[in-house]
Amino acid sequence: MLPAPPGTEDDVRRLAFIHHGRELGFELEAIRTLLSLQDNPNQTCEMADAIAKARLAEVEQRIARLNALKAELEVMIDGCRHGRLRR
Repeated sequence: MLPAPPGTEDDVRRLAFIHHGRELGFELEAIRTLLSLQDNPNQTCEMADAIAKARLAEVEQRIARLNALKAELEVMIDGCRHGRLRR
């Protein structure tokens, strides 16, 4: 088996980081910033912290919307048990 070209493992890790970041819903610009911070570990965590807090706020808003949808669906299902939808 031939040895991997230089940098291949790092490239694979970097691509995995990008893929995982996208799965978590981070925008590409945020991922780019996080990669830059990863490449320069002597920087402060201020930017990474701001990115994480912004994403957390988005997730919390989505959870609130999903909980409201869940409640509406439960009302609909409960109403259908009695043969018709209640308002």
